[in-house]
Amino acid sequence: TAYEIIAGDWSSDVCSSDLASKKTTSTLQPAAQDKLLNNNTKNNLVWMDDCIHSLPKSTQKNSAFNKLITTMRHYKTDVWITTQSYLRLNTLVRSNMDLFSLFHTNNKKELKNVMDDLSIDEDLFKQLYDFATDGNSFLHVSFAGGKPRFFKKFDAIE
Repeated sequence: TAYEIIAGDWSSDVCSSDLASKKTTSTLQPAAQDKLLNNNTKNNLVWMDDCIHSLPKSTQKNSAFNKLITTMRHYKTDVWITTQSYLRLNTLVRSNMDLFSLFHTNNKKELKNVMDDLSIDEDLFKQLYDFATDGNSFLHVSFAGGKPRFFKKFDAIE
């Protein structure tokens, strides 16, 4: 898929935006706002790197970010979020993920939350996780089609 590049600074001010009515007061540059909200021909990619500190809570009402997460398909937009902490992602983001990748961690609480969110048997999860995260590899999970499919890097685990 070809993406339109949208650059800008997504600070907590983006929470005052109203994407549905296409009115915004976010700190995104005006040209980037226009591309995101009025682009009918290309797909958009919003990539948020190490941004946990500026994301709203899942319960925060009138948050443009939460609205984006739940309506991004209507804007032909994919949102990629890279973070060092799965636990600190708000539950709205976690429940709307299509894909995620998990590298090795020693944080048992993080792993427990991932396992709980996946609603998977603990022993099966441990086997998949241990197999997929050896060395510099990672466990990749796809939710396309409803039930999770597991990958070591991007190779399906059968």
